[in-house]
Amino acid sequence: MEQKEKHSRQIVRDILRQIGCGTLNVNDTLPSERELARLYHVSRSSVREAMQVLEVIGIVQIRPKEKTRITSFQM
Repeated sequence: MEQKEKHSRQIVRDILRQIGCGTLNVNDTLPSERELARLYHVSRSSVREAMQVLEVIGIVQIRPKEKTRITSFQM
């Protein structure tokens, strides 16, 4: 469980970094869970956990059957 949490934190930090440097902007969509898992070399559950954290802090909006979208980046 500890490793999964570590992976999810790394994903959250990286996405926040991409927002901070302008690589990701409001209304941009993120790749699918499967694609993010492949890109970060982690399990889909680690990606899902990271997306849930980002949603709770108001950075992304997750909608079933749609792509996850950046909604805010007040940093």
